[in-house]
Formats: sequence, C-alpha cells, structure tokens
Amino acid sequence: MFKSAFKRIVCFIFCILLVVCSFPINAFAEQESVELTLETYLSSSKEPRMVQNYEALASRLDEQLKNFEPSINIYDFKLKSTPENQQIIVDILSGGLPECFHIDLAFQISTYGEYIGAIVPNYLYTQDEYNQMLAECEAAADKMLQGVEGNNNLSDVEKLLILHDRIAVSCEYDEERLEAGMVPQISHSMYGAFVNKLAVCQGYALAYEYMLNRIGIENYYVGSELLYHAWNIVYVDGKPYHVDITWDDNPWDITGKVTHKNFLVSTEKFIANGHYASDGDQYIIDYDTSPDDTTYDNYFWQDIESAFVQLDDEIYYIDSINKAAQNQRVVIKRYSDNEIIYETEELWMVGNAYYPGNFARLSSCGSELLFSLSDGIYSFNPKNSKVKLVQAKPNVGVGFNIYGFTYSDGMLIYDLSNSPFFNSETKKLYEYKVPYVPKEDLPYTPGDINDDGDVTLTDVVFIAQYVAEWDVVCNELAVDVNGDESVNLQDVTHLAQYVADWEGVELH
Repeated sequence: MFKSAFKRIVCFIFCILLVVCSFPINAFAEQESVELTLETYLSSSKEPRMVQNYEALASRLDEQLKNFEPSINIYDFKLKSTPENQQIIVDILSGGLPECFHIDLAFQISTYGEYIGAIVPNYLYTQDEYNQMLAECEAAADKMLQGVEGNNNLSDVEKLLILHDRIAVSCEYDEERLEAGMVPQISHSMYGAFVNKLAVCQGYALAYEYMLNRIGIENYYVGSELLYHAWNIVYVDGKPYHVDITWDDNPWDITGKVTHKNFLVSTEKFIANGHYASDGDQYIIDYDTSPDDTTYDNYFWQDIESAFVQLDDEIYYIDSINKAAQNQRVVIKRYSDNEIIYETEELWMVGNAYYPGNFARLSSCGSELLFSLSDGIYSFNPKNSKVKLVQAKPNVGVGFNIYGFTYSDGMLIYDLSNSPFFNSETKKLYEYKVPYVPKEDLPYTPGDINDDGDVTLTDVVFIAQYVAEWDVVCNELAVDVNGDESVNLQDVTHLAQYVADWEGVELH
C-alpha cells in the first residue's frame, strides 16, 4: 500500500513538472501572435548587439532553425514585446545568421504576457533539401577561402581585401530581375552569392559575413531601411570600418572588374560616396555610424579597378601609369612593396580613337598570373618574368576589345565589347569561356624538349635554339632541366651532360 501511494505521488509530481516545463511554449499559442517580415523590417537598428545576451539569443535561433524546430522558445531571455525588441529579432534573422537561408520572409512572434515567448518560422525547404544546399554553400566557400583560411602569413587587412575581391569577381548583381521586380528570395542569401553567383546586396553581405566568421575576423551585417541596402562593418585592430562589396561590384557586371571605393572606409567617406538619403540639403542617416577611423579612406587601392590576386603568399594587382597622351602603361605590382614586376604600353582603341583608362584585369590559375589586355589573355610567371599570349581575342567586329576577364574552374572567361560601358546584353552576346589547363597540371617528361617521348641529343639542340630565342615549338614545362626556375645556357649544358651520361646529373 505504501509503495502504491508512493508511486501515485511520484506520478503526480512528474505530471506537475511536465505541465510547468511545457507551460510557456503551450501558452504562447494562446497569446497574441505578431506577424513580421524580414522584407518590411530591413535591418535598420543602429546597435542591435547592445542588447543583453545577443550572442546567446542568436546562437539559439541558429541551432534550432537548422534543426527545423516548428517553434523556438526564447521566453527565458525576458525580451519585452516592444517594436524595438521585435526589430532585434528581425536583425538576427535577416543578417545575423547567414546559414539560415531556408526560412521564409514572413514569420510570427508569439507573446506571453509582456514578453516575447517564441519565434514561429516558416521553412522554405525540407531538411534534406536544406542540408544539400548548405553543403553546396560550404563547398563554394571552402574554395573561396583557399590560401586565406588558416594562413598566418596574411594580415587581417589582406584577408579582408582578398575575400572582398573574390566575392565581387565571382558574384554578379541580380540587376535584370531587380529592374523587372522579380528578385527571388534566394538572391538575398549567401546561397545566391556562393552557388548561384547571382545576388543582391543582402546576399553579398551575408556571404562576406559567413567567411569572416570562419576566419575569426570580427564583423557584423548592417543595413539601412531608407537606402533599402545592406553591407558589412568589419574590425581591424579593434576599429570598425564599412565594407560595401555590392557598391564595389557595380552593375552591369564586367567580369574581373572590382572597385575599392567602399572598402575599409569611415562613415565620413561612406557618406561622401553616396550612402545617405536626402531631404533637400539635409543628409538622413539611419544606420550604424560608429566607423570613424580614416586610416584607409585614401589608401592606394581606392583607384584600383581590378581584383587583388593571391599567388602563394604574395598578393598582386594591376595599376596604370599615364606618362603622356596615347601612352597608357599597364603595370602589375606586388602588394607587399608596391614594386612593378611587369609593365607594357596598352590602349583600348575604337577606330582612330581610344578610351582613356586602364581596363586590364588580373586573375590567377594557381601556378601563374593571368591578365587581359585589349587583344588577348596573357600568362605571367613572377618567378622568371616570362609572359605568353594564351588566348587571342576573336574577331567579332571593328572596335571590339577585351574589357572583362577572370579565370575560374579551368576556364578563361572574358568579355568583348566596343566600349567599357556594358548593358544587359553585352555579356549575353560577347562573353566567352575557353578551357585552359595551367602548366603545373600538364603531363611532361623533364628534358623531353620536343615532346617525342624520349630525351636525346635532338632535345639538346631544341633547348639551345629555345635559349637563343629561335622560333621553335618546345614543351615549356620541360626546359628548366636543372630546376633553378630559369632557362638559360646552364640548362643547355645540364641537358647535354645528362644525354652524355655524366654521373650525378639528374633532370628536374
């Protein structure tokens, strides 16, 4: 009898605990339900992260959204149900969780008494669909982070710069659908930027936020409801700066063109660049204006309109020198010391006239630099300064030159136009994609200069002619037979000794 009574008491206590523990979640459904949308509330809070336990709140939403929870209990955060706190929730969902691109713009906030009790999201995909899409995003980000993530030889500024440019080159602004009023929600996400390579400002900013989170650079998403625009604030040496990749990747997209007017700038510079609403002569600012350091406002990259490119642990970029009228010098420089490592004279001619300016673009295939001039795509090896034409422009009409270029996934991608000003049809009609295999990926036998499958005296003759700059066809991967990363008479001697069976002579 005692045991039976004890069991009844335990069972009663368990039921009471069950009711108490579940009460807030069940009660929310019976209370006021507030309909919100991420589109109506564009993240416009100036300092959303000042709220107590912001990071913990964001972490809970992130975890439970990824688990497709139908209702996310946040009652214990004791956020009063005010427009300001509702905006904080919107800020987190729209800009604080780049991986949560699977929720609909519309969602509900259920209240319990004076507090926000739960978030009730609407999911756009199944769990399996979302997991697959997230894996695609992660794979694209892995590729974009190559050489940056875990590289202690690069400064935070260099990492910020490289990733800024990689996003701008890879992603195209979804201008055509924006003008038609048909931008899909996916273009507002990092999936749009990483996988579809087509996004609007929110997608650019969330992709940048995701990658900076991975490499440990403090940052956050910020936006303006008046401008209907979003970007990032990043920290360098504890100081905040604005970075707006979208405005540095102006539509219509020109492949490989990246400007840097809105990279690591103060609010003063940001406003001067046009980030304000106006009421007559009055500037109206509704976003976070905390970045006040002007260190980089007039930095040299402000005038660079091509991507900064990483090759090994060095960064390179294209600059220009105007020495005189009709004497435009295109130069490749090292970032570390701003030294010129290659220069040439180039004009983008249209009949007897030319467009003033530098329209060369820079890229890399992993083993060498690739750059465009008006007439073709060239390779450049910084180790030996050798330049080679790898793709001549096709003849499609008078006055057409190459104005856009990049290398991606084994393809040379370049844009032809009769002017540097593109429209909605330019790339559709005149963008070319040509396979290109980097030298390091080509099969070859060291010393087999004529590529006939054997190393003989004939190869010694060929390499001698090559060094003497005769017009001979050689396998250029095979000519550096002594492995000193240059080709000269020493290689001729080395190969002759090898063919003569000198002891200890090996080919590289």
